[in-house]
Amino acid sequence: MEFLRQLEAALAVGFEERSVLFIDLDRFQQINSALGYAKGDTLLQIVAMRLQELLGDGDLAGRVGGDEFAILTAERPERFLKTLRAPYPISGNELFVTASIGVANFPWHGRHAAELLCNADLAMSRAKSTGRDTLEVFAPGGLVYSADRLHLENALRRALENRELHLVYQPVVNMDETVDGLEALLSWRHPNLGVLPPRQFIHIAEETGLIVPIGAWVMEQACIQGAQWIAAGYSNARISVNVSGRQFERSNFVAQVANALCAASFPPDRLELELTESYLMRNLPESIGRMHEIRELGVSISIDDFGTGYSSLSHLSKLPVDTLKIDQSFLRRLLEPRGSLPVVQSIIRLAHSMQLNVVAEGVETESELDLVRVLGCDKVQGHVYGPAMGPEEASALLRTNVVQSLSATN
Repeated sequence: MEFLRQLEAALAVGFEERSVLFIDLDRFQQINSALGYAKGDTLLQIVAMRLQELLGDGDLAGRVGGDEFAILTAERPERFLKTLRAPYPISGNELFVTASIGVANFPWHGRHAAELLCNADLAMSRAKSTGRDTLEVFAPGGLVYSADRLHLENALRRALENRELHLVYQPVVNMDETVDGLEALLSWRHPNLGVLPPRQFIHIAEETGLIVPIGAWVMEQACIQGAQWIAAGYSNARISVNVSGRQFERSNFVAQVANALCAASFPPDRLELELTESYLMRNLPESIGRMHEIRELGVSISIDDFGTGYSSLSHLSKLPVDTLKIDQSFLRRLLEPRGSLPVVQSIIRLAHSMQLNVVAEGVETESELDLVRVLGCDKVQGHVYGPAMGPEEASALLRTNVVQSLSATN
């Protein structure tokens, strides 16, 4: 196929990002049957001209089947869908035709021409099966997602450049209600949708690989902010930063951490990295090796969402960690019949026997706070102390060094 050869050659140039579109005209065979093949050929020629007019520098277009076209482009796929909806003047009449479009994004959905074209074809089939006149984007596992998801992904790709991402901070509180430190949390000031919390876009960053540059930015900004707080004399200015599996697995990750600390002049013993238990268990020997490298920098490590992989308790003694953060789902089931109380008690006892700190995450009510205190947790996080706060409010909190639960302030 000529287009496949051209596509492979274009990808070899080294594009940073491009989309491959697989376009199929809806009900084209019915048009051929009703109007004849000559008018069907005229329609295809007009479609080809319209597609060609939308191409930018370095873009490609080709016909890959009877009524199927493929595009390599940096343009928004929705533009192609809208253009193809316009009426077609054929033999003095206006003919209305729609298309189904599948999208595969380079390099996230494939690095080779055949793979990208195949994945775009799969997404196109999904678009056709869900009603036609739409586009779908391929995702790993054969899943696809809608145009709304595509809008959000495209916006997220520009969010760093447009300075729309920012950090907020949630206090980590000792049981005497003094401030132990702050966890840096990512937030996105979307220009149209307002402020978006991580749960609305982090999964997109993970799936697309954007989490790697975003995660590096979070690390750098957290270290810079921490250094400013230390310069202001806040001795409790400890910051924890979440690390995704995609970041952690990269060979230069430890060097990135070291560079962020050095560039900001932020002491390593004031930084804590939070790693998820489920990811660490995927390749335990490699995880342990990298964790030791992090510890050698002087940086501490906590396991986030601990307990979701309960079988890992047997491996806990092998992990070079300082803190366990119990997943908030356990708190919701502590007092249920046959609930999570025995599991939480076991985690706390085991952690303390290994001189590890235990943090209860997601504490929302005064009763939950009382319960985790009785169970022996060392520290608490959650909305019981209010929502995450901006740098100025966090500075005031570090200055006073005491935080009260919402019920105590009402």
